Amino acid sequence: MKSLLPSLKEKKRYIVFEVLAEHPAKQQDVYAAITDAVYHICGIHGLAEAGMQFIPERWNGQRGVVRVSNVGTDMVKASFPFVQTIGKKKAIVRSLSTSGILGKTEKHMAR
Repeated sequence: MKSLLPSLKEKKRYIVFEVLAEHPAKQQDVYAAITDAVYHICGIHGLAEAGMQFIPERWNGQRGVVRVSNVGTDMVKASFPFVQTIGKKKAIVRSLSTSGILGKTEKHMAR
């Protein structure tokens, strides 16, 4: 079976985000809160269109990376301010940068 042509593949973006909270948040709680916010803001169709995939290897306790499609980038970034609690504790999620390749996210993860 032949592979897809590059022009037919889904284009992806990587969003580096930061969680500001009084206490460290668990990785699964952060992922659930972000997914829930995108679902409430954009609906099930928007959530599917965004194609969100969290990169667990890039989680450092406060910052993380989520992979989205290029059409879902704005939807996911727009839903970050609507995350107000993570694990029943107040928290803020903000976007630090967006990149087309995973290697460029390293410099924003270290800051």
